[in-house]
Amino acid sequence: MILIDQNLSHKLGKLFMNKKVVARHVYAEDLHGADDVEIWQYAKNLGYTILTKDTDFEVLQSIWGFPPKIIILKCGNASTRIIMDLLDASWLQIIDFLSKDTLGIIEVS
Repeated sequence: MILIDQNLSHKLGKLFMNKKVVARHVYAEDLHGADDVEIWQYAKNLGYTILTKDTDFEVLQSIWGFPPKIIILKCGNASTRIIMDLLDASWLQIIDFLSKDTLGIIEVS
């Protein structure tokens, strides 16, 4: 299950739906305006992997470990279409990451 951070479009959920992966945007989970720690705790408690461009989650993971797992996008100020293409091109790598309990973070660029 993927939790899409507020710095990304809810439209990314469509890509995951097409790949048969559950993805929810933080807004759909009533986390509009939540800070990173709240999102972190929510993801940890419900078993989500966080999809984000926010490097603060890397810091939180360095302090607290994982779960939750993090997919961090390193693509600058890219459009939703470019981000969807990037995720699609990295799909096999993402699925491999999600299946391993020993990995906590993946950078997609």
